Amino acid sequence: MIERQWNVYVGGTTGVFKGLRITNSGLKKTTNIVDVKETSNKKEITCMNWSTSESSQIVMGYCDQTVRMYDTAAAGFVFDNQFHCGKGSIVGVSSHDKTLITGAKSGEVKMWNIAKDEVREASLINTGGELDKMCNSKFDLNCIATGGKENDLKLWDVETGTSKFTAKNVRHDELELRVPVWVSDITFMPDSSKVAVASRYGFVRLYDPNSSFRRPVINLKVPDQAFTCISTCPRENHVLVGSGTGHMFLVDLRGKGLLLNHYKGFVGGIRQVACPAVEPVVVSVGLDRHIRVHDLNTKQLMLKEYLQSRLTSVLLTPGFTMMKVKEEEEEEFEIKVEKDFECEVKTEDGDDELEAMFDGMPTVVSDKKKSRKMVISENDLVKKAKISKKSKNNDSALNSKNVKKKKVK
Repeated sequence: MIERQWNVYVGGTTGVFKGLRITNSGLKKTTNIVDVKETSNKKEITCMNWSTSESSQIVMGYCDQTVRMYDTAAAGFVFDNQFHCGKGSIVGVSSHDKTLITGAKSGEVKMWNIAKDEVREASLINTGGELDKMCNSKFDLNCIATGGKENDLKLWDVETGTSKFTAKNVRHDELELRVPVWVSDITFMPDSSKVAVASRYGFVRLYDPNSSFRRPVINLKVPDQAFTCISTCPRENHVLVGSGTGHMFLVDLRGKGLLLNHYKGFVGGIRQVACPAVEPVVVSVGLDRHIRVHDLNTKQLMLKEYLQSRLTSVLLTPGFTMMKVKEEEEEEFEIKVEKDFECEVKTEDGDDELEAMFDGMPTVVSDKKKSRKMVISENDLVKKAKISKKSKNNDSALNSKNVKKKKVK
């Protein structure tokens, strides 16, 4: 029931966690899952992800290195613990079976064994620099990707803790100056070993770990943009990127790379974009406190709703769709029928009361006839008075003419 009620989950800078129900007809339901009294500026949700082993569990990382798990089926939190993993906020979290992986801003990635009574540290990976993103591959659960400021893309084997792939920076620019590196977000391309990254310096890059080249196979530069997020979409070899200046683009990662659709309607910086696996829509959240839904193909803004909180994360259910479920349509039809029936009953009761009231009232037909006759007689008197006045005026005019003629003689 809960799973059907909410198909979008959002997190904010104050720790607010909301469940939303979005359909083609608009935002149907909004619920604060976390009590507003528990929210604080020190409880920012920095990342959200679905558990790979439990499809109904959402894993959330906070800026104070707290990790919480929310079970959508049970409609409650099933895990809440604060970890000590380096310094700074958690930039990525992943869960599989009894293993939890956390990545800290300072560059440490830790694996934890979660038991019923205790949490034990399993292994530690030092990525060699600050991190802005750590994510787990959905296609290879033993592979994680990391990246940050001056810390280029790396792929790691979770079991051994060793690096599988280390990206190499692009060649120097036309002035023979080094191109700076700042990986802000990472996504694994579906049904492929390729990895796409977004950069704060306006780059969208595609890497192929299976090839012999460590440099990006596609390097697309978008001037005057600082990309903060990236996501895959139903189109093959395409990604969506959002920037801190409120711009969202569809990027074609074929050939040399091509910038396609430009989605408009944003005011503040975009923090995260999400796209379902099948339906051609784009859901995005940002610091302007709005959630937006765009059509992937036509670029049309389908939905824009104010949610009262600065939003940092958005997560779609695995079977996300904006089409109404058949059960919902039946429920709405039943509610409409009940309302129509109530209206009919009220009108019938009102008609009976009116008939009874009119039956008890005396007839006033004769009075109406009298009043009509009185009105007619009054009108006749007025007309007669006007005629008499006209005749008097005519007589006086004739008399005055006769008097003048006599004087002339």
